[in-house]
Amino acid sequence: MKSDKHDNLVRIAVERFEKAHDAENQMRVDMIDDLKFKGGDQWDEETRSQRESDNRPVLTVNRLNQFHRLVIGNIRQNSPSIKVYPVDSGDDTELAEIYEDLIRQIEHESRAKQAYMWAADRQVACGYGAFRVVNEPAANDAFEQVLRIKRIRNPFTVYFDPDAQELTRSDAKWCFVTETMEAKAFEAKYPGCVAADFSGSETGERYEKWYTQDTVRVAEYWYKEPVDKTLLLLSDGRTVDKDRLSETDFTLIQSGQVQIVRERKSKSYRVKYCKIAGGKVIEEPKEWPGQYIPIIPVYGEEDDVEGNVVYKGIVRDAKDPQRLYNYWLTTQAELVALQPRAPYLVTQKNIEGHKGWWKLAGKTNVPYLPFNPDPQNPQGPRRETPPVLSTAVLQMQSQAQDDMKASTGIYDSALGAQSNETSGRAILARQAQSDTGTFVYVDNLSAAVEQCGRILVDLIPHIYDTQRILRIRGESGQEKSVEVNRPIMTTQGPIILNDLSRGRYDVVCKAGPSYATKRMEAAESLMQFAQALPQAATISADLIAKNMDWPMADELAERLQKMLPPGMVEEELTPEQAQAQQMQMAQQQQAMQMQMALQAAELQVKQAEAENKLADSMEAKADAALKYAKAAREIGDMQAMGIAIQQLQAVMQPPPNIGGTPPMQMPA
Repeated sequence: MKSDKHDNLVRIAVERFEKAHDAENQMRVDMIDDLKFKGGDQWDEETRSQRESDNRPVLTVNRLNQFHRLVIGNIRQNSPSIKVYPVDSGDDTELAEIYEDLIRQIEHESRAKQAYMWAADRQVACGYGAFRVVNEPAANDAFEQVLRIKRIRNPFTVYFDPDAQELTRSDAKWCFVTETMEAKAFEAKYPGCVAADFSGSETGERYEKWYTQDTVRVAEYWYKEPVDKTLLLLSDGRTVDKDRLSETDFTLIQSGQVQIVRERKSKSYRVKYCKIAGGKVIEEPKEWPGQYIPIIPVYGEEDDVEGNVVYKGIVRDAKDPQRLYNYWLTTQAELVALQPRAPYLVTQKNIEGHKGWWKLAGKTNVPYLPFNPDPQNPQGPRRETPPVLSTAVLQMQSQAQDDMKASTGIYDSALGAQSNETSGRAILARQAQSDTGTFVYVDNLSAAVEQCGRILVDLIPHIYDTQRILRIRGESGQEKSVEVNRPIMTTQGPIILNDLSRGRYDVVCKAGPSYATKRMEAAESLMQFAQALPQAATISADLIAKNMDWPMADELAERLQKMLPPGMVEEELTPEQAQAQQMQMAQQQQAMQMQMALQAAELQVKQAEAENKLADSMEAKADAALKYAKAAREIGDMQAMGIAIQQLQAVMQPPPNIGGTPPMQMPA
């Protein structure tokens, strides 16, 4: 028996689903019609049936697929990429690079481009696509979780909160991802869960969408619950949720190795999800580790008229021009086809006895047509003047083509057709005009991928929360390994190496050429630069070859690199070579320091010796002058005594202070 909590949960879920369904029902009907129209269903049923019953042609030449493929091809060539940057000045830039490389690896292992491009395909066709982020075991026999990006093949199974205002629905309070299953398949997948309709006063027409005799709708229900959080600012600079402390953080706080600096209350939401079918909760509500609902919509052009929001792709406004094109093309084909079947003007006597031949005349190429002469028709049987192809039909057909180009914003130069532009600059300008007219799709897809990156950044600290070695991927596609969440001891205490829970990060999405396209553009630019400055080709030939996209290009680049002058290129070293080089540089630095210390010691010794020699010389001169002055005094030779005193004073002048030695004092 269901609990009251689940009863209330299901009731709210069904009411919300009906709200989303009613808000988007007409828009979804129009979108489905867009997809059918793009697929070739371009005649209304009444007109088609009437023409087919009259044996008249009903031609469909689908020109819209050409416009659709052009926009999708442009998006593929300018696929969006996620860039991660630290929010606070104290956050780690190197850790932001690890985040970015890890997201790139997640995209690679998820084949995320398929999810992005399928959502973009639906976005351009009908105005609505979607994809999602999931967490799953790294392998069948592993406990560690990984993040993956998955496509949603049918976007009409996704229902968002219609009160959400953001284009990416990041502010949605709830969301549904539905799946219609056969009753037998449902019972096999969920044994013990009997699909049953609602009963009692709650039963009504609105529940018919959830349960029938043969099918069951299973709804993956995502919702946000208001919650009061307690945020802790730790002494290592991190901000954590008190209710979601990891075991490592709890141990560090309890041991006093990390202190709580500040604590504050915060109003927030907790994301939960469950599965509902047939008025029952078939999978218990679980808490999602992130703060965002991991379902990302991709919308096309958006119109809001008095609160009525409409999303559309390139097909919507091009339907009428495409219908006109089909009609006038069919009319043209019908007129041309009727020319060899123009009726004959005959009398009854002309064909009497030969009606079998004349019945075949309009169906097959008979070798001859026998007839009977008739005075009333002396000229014999003759064809009626065949219908003439009207220039107005051709003009209307051409006008329909131009209207399709105008409604989609894509013109001849972008379609590869010859137009009236003659210069390369004019052709590029017209192509740029077409790209600008359809840039809304690229921009909206970039916003969706940016939200996907924001969801991944939010989830990574929770999913990759253990010590492990991760494979990450650089922008050029090279893979490398990095160890994260490794505790190590330092003189300042324990720290965690590459702690993914440290710091706050945000993302920005840039739509531009892929790495392969950038490489080809770089090769072309280098070739043009080498032609303009031939002397530069001798030092850039290896770079030109490295960016070429043909076999053996890398080998040629390596050979050309070896021909460069010494010191032009820094060789890439293996980790072992880099470590040996660092040790060698450290030894050389230590030897240099010892050599400098030895030279300083030798200089001090030499300075001391020079000071000693100077002091000895001054002492000898002073002693001689003093003796001379005493002798002059004894004999009373005052003149000689004055000369001796002057010599003694000259000797006793302070010498240059070499090495800080104090001046010698005059003896008493």
